[in-house]
Amino acid sequence: MGTPLHAIVADMAKKVLGISWLNGRFDFAALEGGAVSGSWLCPAAVNDEVDFGIALVEAVRQTHFSGTQIMLVLDHRSLLFHVQETPPAAEKLVGQMLQRLVERNQFFEGKALWSRLDLPGAKDKRRFLLALLPETFVQNLVRTCADQGFELAGIFPLAAVLDTELRALAVAPAETVLLAIDLGGALHLLLGKGDGTVFFSRTLITGDAIGSERILQEINRTVHFAQQQFAAKVTHMFVSGASAFSVLKDLPIGNALKVQPAPLPKEAVNYAWRAGSLSPRLSLNLISSSARIKPRRQRLATIGIAALFCLSVTSAVMTQIDVRAREVALANVTQQQQAEDQKHATEHKLQTVAARWQSFLRVVGSTNDPPVATVFAHYLGTVIPDSMRLTQLDASRTTNGWNCRIEGVVRENEQGFITQMEAFERQLQSGLFKLRVTDSSYQQLFRGTAPGQPGSIKRDSERPFFVTGTIP
Repeated sequence: MGTPLHAIVADMAKKVLGISWLNGRFDFAALEGGAVSGSWLCPAAVNDEVDFGIALVEAVRQTHFSGTQIMLVLDHRSLLFHVQETPPAAEKLVGQMLQRLVERNQFFEGKALWSRLDLPGAKDKRRFLLALLPETFVQNLVRTCADQGFELAGIFPLAAVLDTELRALAVAPAETVLLAIDLGGALHLLLGKGDGTVFFSRTLITGDAIGSERILQEINRTVHFAQQQFAAKVTHMFVSGASAFSVLKDLPIGNALKVQPAPLPKEAVNYAWRAGSLSPRLSLNLISSSARIKPRRQRLATIGIAALFCLSVTSAVMTQIDVRAREVALANVTQQQQAEDQKHATEHKLQTVAARWQSFLRVVGSTNDPPVATVFAHYLGTVIPDSMRLTQLDASRTTNGWNCRIEGVVRENEQGFITQMEAFERQLQSGLFKLRVTDSSYQQLFRGTAPGQPGSIKRDSERPFFVTGTIP
């Protein structure tokens, strides 16, 4: 990854609470001087911000944590990954360009917070892996920690601590590998190299069907994505987790990859410990430095205001009779209680809205899907015969998959138009994307109906054709 993703914090004597929140599993590791002084695994699944706050209270009690800083490694249904290219430019300008691109893409209903990881460049362009979370989600976590007297100094995607896992696979530094990590009900896929360089990261929700056809298809698409985006052929696939390995080891993975077991972490709190060892200055931190500085300034301002208030109250007590002082104190307490009630009412409203959106996301599912239309277009370029020429490709998303229409022309040869079209349709149906053909020039000729003529531009000795179908 250029520089190591998990740099040890400069002040090793600092007390830090490391948390790994991976698909509902919550691990805690209290660190003091870089060593684990206490750990705890939440026995119940943690699915939202409310559960986060409840688990945090119990974790502090169980680990006897007495510090203030919290570092979090996260793999959550709200977390998205996206590969983005930019022209070469200074770091400040690159950051501004990425911010505009994130705002333009509208990954979430509201504003998105993002972090980045530098990827190998493509020709004259820079390339980045972006990790994105809804701003409201991050704010709720920061507020939950602050209400309990803690500072959430870092939120990192799981990829931030997996460079060590890649280097532990004992493959050549330049070889491209696919690492699959069983998170219990989800499978995290990491594309990278043996030297620890990360290419791409995504999570598949599996439930109990980790060996389903859909999961196999998504793994194969990820392997194909590495070839198309990075011109990198995956040579090894490793699976972390005994149950996942037993299911995946015999499946027909693309490129005829042999599935091998990956070494498991030595300790159950391994990822939580690594989270506590991360530096807040890493570019993959989803909480920016400005966001961390602002709460500190607000706390200082609050302390200053409280000090001035105490001085004014003291002065009033010295110049007022005891009865007047009690009346002023009562009025202040009432005003503070009203403000606190309003604050709790606002927080409850925000939590209700957040829970409603989380329920919506559970129904909709993950949007962290590969660019199917783009990958399908690249795929067609590799399978279409020399005697054919494509003129148009349309692809649109539906509830059942992707509807596609392919148009082009065929240069007739000794095989004949029908034979060429029949072979092309078989290739589409049995290929990587398993296209279900619904209509075509060949099928219309086979049925004895006059084939519809696509609006393609043809030359002499060329005959137009079309194919429509669905990618499941």
